[in-house]
Amino acid sequence: MRKRKTGALAVLLVFMMAFANIFGMMPAISVAAQEEKQQEVTVERASELVYGEQYLLVGGTAGKTSGSEDDLYAVVGATTHSGSKAGSVLDKVEVSGLDFSDAENQLTAQETNLWTAVKGENGTVALYNKVSDKYMHLESGNRAVTLTDEATYYEAVLTDHHAAGKALAFRLGTWYLNFSESQNGFCAYDASTYSQNETKDTNQYAFYHVKKAEGSTTSTVTRATAITTGKKYMLVGGDSKSGTYQAVTAQTHAGSKVNSVLTGEEIAGLDLSDLSDEVTVSNKYLWTVKDGSTEGTVALYNEAAGKYLNFAEGARPVTLGDEPTDFTLAQTDHHVAGIAAAFHLNGYYLNYSDSQKGFCAYDASTYSQNETKDTNQYALYEVKSGATPTPDPDPSEGDAKATLLFCSDFQTGTEVSPYQSVSDVPKSLTSVMTNISKEMYDDGFT
Repeated sequence: MRKRKTGALAVLLVFMMAFANIFGMMPAISVAAQEEKQQEVTVERASELVYGEQYLLVGGTAGKTSGSEDDLYAVVGATTHSGSKAGSVLDKVEVSGLDFSDAENQLTAQETNLWTAVKGENGTVALYNKVSDKYMHLESGNRAVTLTDEATYYEAVLTDHHAAGKALAFRLGTWYLNFSESQNGFCAYDASTYSQNETKDTNQYAFYHVKKAEGSTTSTVTRATAITTGKKYMLVGGDSKSGTYQAVTAQTHAGSKVNSVLTGEEIAGLDLSDLSDEVTVSNKYLWTVKDGSTEGTVALYNEAAGKYLNFAEGARPVTLGDEPTDFTLAQTDHHVAGIAAAFHLNGYYLNYSDSQKGFCAYDASTYSQNETKDTNQYALYEVKSGATPTPDPDPSEGDAKATLLFCSDFQTGTEVSPYQSVSDVPKSLTSVMTNISKEMYDDGFT
């Protein structure tokens, strides 16, 4: 838990500021104290757009040969300039360390250039810049791109970038966010006029999300009685005849009859008959249940592997891919485990196969493998919720005034404040003190 920062250093700073204010030196200190530091973050390549996350967008154009010296790539900035034809153009920001051939490429980015993906209706997205508190705005029939207070929602198309692998294109009708060398930045182009669809290199944006801090590689999971989309689960399937029950992993192997089978792993200490069962497992066993594109469907995503679980109707192989497959979710009464789940694509179910030593697809019409079949049912273990410590509140304006009022002389112990009451403290001085108090609080002085 974070502790409120007090002590000699805070009082010394306040005393110095009060002294400076008396002798007319406060304006210079105010400016220095309120200067915002531009924060740098590490970003890494992403392969899917997640609402709420911040992204660095890198766009540009390839030369005659991709990878040549004629390649021009830059970060989409959150400031504008006037272009010769587009009126308002988003600035391009130089980027170093860019390597599209490296799927794990990491860059150092300024927070000022990050765009938050804000969820809209029907799969649309708005792009919001937190530092400027503005949204990116373009509109049909106008090449200008501006920054506004109101959100504009675009269709975000996931594409195969000519150089970068997975990329995004943002469009509003036939108009795309497009890199223009002549306008020295990013403006809008009309696909119907310029043939600028999402496969055009200047419409495609390699995207990098903020790298998350390294956390624990394990989680404690406990039995669940229902599936809630957005949560992570360990799925345990098996066969009552053999008495084998295993966690579904994001690894595949070739079976004797099915060329791609999800590997299962037995979990030590597992007791399906105990509805309060709790175990600690590797995060590689966890599957995020995401909303599908239609009501009643879900997709299964393994964050550790960065892959979705896929199979197709009419085929037994189960594979891992970058694109989701929407499954119908059936919640059932497990013969051993109580509440369980089954995942199917019309007549095909995710099924445990003892002979294939893992999980593949089975056809209900041929094998009578509906959701009540034991090998189709998966006991659910969800990540156990932990109590989040509540930090002490940041120093307030009241704290700043009180500290200014009651600072003491270190040698005599007498009060030296020039103010007789809290209400006497000037607002300008309070503002500066509040900022400095927060800086000390955030930087860890005790």
